[in-house]
Amino acid sequence: MNSEIELKFYLRDDSVAQIEPILANFPILQHEVRNLRSVYFDTKQRQLRRWRMGLRIRSGDEQNVQTVKTAGRVVGGLHDRPEYNQVIEGTRPQLNRFENLPWPEDVELTELEDALLPIFVTDFQRTTWLVDLQNETLVEVALDSGKLEVDDRQEPICELELELVKGDVGQLFYLAEQLSSLNSLILGSTSKAKRGYTLADGLPGEQPVRLGFVPLENDDSLPTALHKSVDYALSHWQRHQQVYIDTLSYRALSELKQAAQLIHQEISMYQDVVEFSCSWHDDLLWLIRQLGWLDEACHIQGLIDDQGKFIRKLTNKRTIFRQLEQRLSELPDSDEVIKLLSCERYNRLMLGLIQWVYQKEDMQAKTALSLNEYASTALQECWQKLRDSEFGEQLSLDFNQYTRLAGQLKRNMMLGNCFGALFEPSSRDEFRSLWLDLLGGIEDLRLLEPIAELADDSRENKDEIKQLHKWLKRKQDSITDAMEFTRTQALSKADYWLLHHVS
Repeated sequence: MNSEIELKFYLRDDSVAQIEPILANFPILQHEVRNLRSVYFDTKQRQLRRWRMGLRIRSGDEQNVQTVKTAGRVVGGLHDRPEYNQVIEGTRPQLNRFENLPWPEDVELTELEDALLPIFVTDFQRTTWLVDLQNETLVEVALDSGKLEVDDRQEPICELELELVKGDVGQLFYLAEQLSSLNSLILGSTSKAKRGYTLADGLPGEQPVRLGFVPLENDDSLPTALHKSVDYALSHWQRHQQVYIDTLSYRALSELKQAAQLIHQEISMYQDVVEFSCSWHDDLLWLIRQLGWLDEACHIQGLIDDQGKFIRKLTNKRTIFRQLEQRLSELPDSDEVIKLLSCERYNRLMLGLIQWVYQKEDMQAKTALSLNEYASTALQECWQKLRDSEFGEQLSLDFNQYTRLAGQLKRNMMLGNCFGALFEPSSRDEFRSLWLDLLGGIEDLRLLEPIAELADDSRENKDEIKQLHKWLKRKQDSITDAMEFTRTQALSKADYWLLHHVS
């Protein structure tokens, strides 16, 4: 059994020729080009996949090698998982040839082997360089270019993998950072096997999901809580990076941005109680600023979805629709976003985060507070600050006041994402649901902002502008009236962090 530790990148075809000049700066002990064909097997019921195992037979260099990969760990684009290899004769799996492979209890290997079917095939050319690095480290760089096939359907393969053969994992990250200067690599967390199953089974692609709760436990130390928090946010980030690449969805990109904001909030929050260092914080702030246009794009997209259903009652809706489309076209498009996700600085940020999470940098608590004590104190302070603002003190709020307080409310809700798992779910969810409704109302109000800006800049006739302002006022009043009722209820709810902790 080997433990495979590798970084995976997707890359554009036009950048393949640029890889070798970068590697020429390092001693190359071996360079090979091979044609490899792999057949992946499973039962009709996908039993191996349910066990989180993958089985393939790879043919090349006049030999067949069967491989089983078991569940491991994926941190961003870093894959760390056990791998079992066995040279065999023939092209059918021979499961009893694997030694020391931890099969599930009571599995009958002969029956399992008889039930195996070929599910999909990968066929690609692999170019490898064995790179000699410092600290007696060897890294194999593998460029795979070819296709993934299921019957008459296929998808292209163009990937770069860096596998640690031996030595210092830090050198693996160093080499990856040098290659990221290509400005055409995107860290990937989706394996060939996962892509193959998705194609073979006609599975729908993953969809965006909202941030949940960091999986903290009551007996976690503060340093452990910080590590778990960044790890959770990074997983959310990487998932939605892939969803964006697959769908070009603004919502997926928005979830990526929220994950980055969550990490920023976690780092800012824990720095008072945990001693740690991170080299990537400035790059994190840079990325959040780079995505500053995204809220406006989401609002405009919401207005023009379903052929402008939201504005259908306006007499000049066609003019407004065209103006909104024009404004959206002036914002960064998907090509520019992909360029951002593959640029050197973004990859440096991602590699820094992945290395920080994977290597679990030594951290020390600065306080004797328990995690529960710190969480309760932090939640109490942030919500009291909101209640002491106009959000809690004024009898009624208008459009401008709600939008002005949105940032503070979002930060409070994200703090709940950080610590919510420590508290009793029913009281926590009852408290949060009303504030989430208010955030939804604020988003509905902000949805009107692009139209308000168009009205202010419009050269249409005065009657149409007057009608548009009346329509906006009716919409704003309707939304804020509903929000006022929700705000009153939300302010009356008991603070869940003062009630019960999860035992």
